[in-house]
Amino acid sequence: MSAELGVPALAGAVVLGAEDPADLLVPTWDYARRPLSDAFENLDEVLVPLLREAGPDADLDTTVYYSDRKDLSEADEADLLGHNDRAYAAARSLGGLIIYFQGPLLVASARGARYPELDIDVDTPNCMSFCIWDRREQARAGSEVAEHRAAVRGAPRWFSKFDIVKFQARLETVGGDEPVETVRFEPSSRVL
Repeated sequence: MSAELGVPALAGAVVLGAEDPADLLVPTWDYARRPLSDAFENLDEVLVPLLREAGPDADLDTTVYYSDRKDLSEADEADLLGHNDRAYAAARSLGGLIIYFQGPLLVASARGARYPELDIDVDTPNCMSFCIWDRREQARAGSEVAEHRAAVRGAPRWFSKFDIVKFQARLETVGGDEPVETVRFEPSSRVL
C-alpha cells in the first residue's frame, strides 16, 4: 500500500488526509537523503502560504523523521500503516497540526553510503516524514496520545534505525529589488 520511489522514477507519497497540504508536495527522487529544506521541488510554494496565514511572528514546530525502514512482510507493512493512520487521526483531532507528510520508501538502496549534510544517526535513510504544528506544546501533546506511543513502541519492528530532528519553521523575505518569501528552518532541540 505504500508508495515507493524508484531511481529515477518518482511516485507520489502516501499522504494521510485528503485536505492536507502535503498532497501538493513533490519530493525529489532522493528526498530522504537530503535536508528538509532541499528535499522537495516545491517546498516554499506549499509552505509559504501556510506560514503567511499563521502570521508574521509564527514560529512553527517542525519534526522530521529520517528512517531506514526494514524489508517488511505485507502483514508488517499493514501493521505499520495502521499504527500510522491511527496516530495521525489522533493528532489531527487535537488541533494545531498544520501539515503531515508521510514519505514514500526509496526503492534504490545505497547501503554503506554516508550523507554528511544530514546531521542524523541513520547511515542510509530510505524514508523521511515530517509534521508541522502551530506550537511546540501541540506537537508535544500529539506525541503523547496513546496511538502515537503505540506506533513508537512498534518502531524497532519496522525500522533498522531512525532519527528525529527538530526545527522551527519561519517565514523569511530574501532579495533586494524583487523580494521573495521563503521558509527558513532553524534547528531546535533534538529529541531521541
